[in-house]
Amino acid sequence: MQIRPAQPEDRDALLGIWLRSVRATHRFLTEADVQYLLPGVRDVALVELEIWVLTARDNPIDCDVERGSEKEQAWMEEYALLRDTDPA
Repeated sequence: MQIRPAQPEDRDALLGIWLRSVRATHRFLTEADVQYLLPGVRDVALVELEIWVLTARDNPIDCDVERGSEKEQAWMEEYALLRDTDPA
């Protein structure tokens, strides 16, 4: 296993990790809520945030957002933006 910065080619796998995680841990969200948030995660968060991945045979199996105070604040701001993202 290896930890490395996420690469653009990891985005599909990371989106799958996000979907599985949010469905398993955020049971208060409806499927419509998840689908509403999905474009913001895919098109904003996975593109703009500093994400590190845990890989097995170079396939992402888990991920984390860099947790420095600025990054943590950036994540909170991104989350606020994602809630207001219009997928249409």
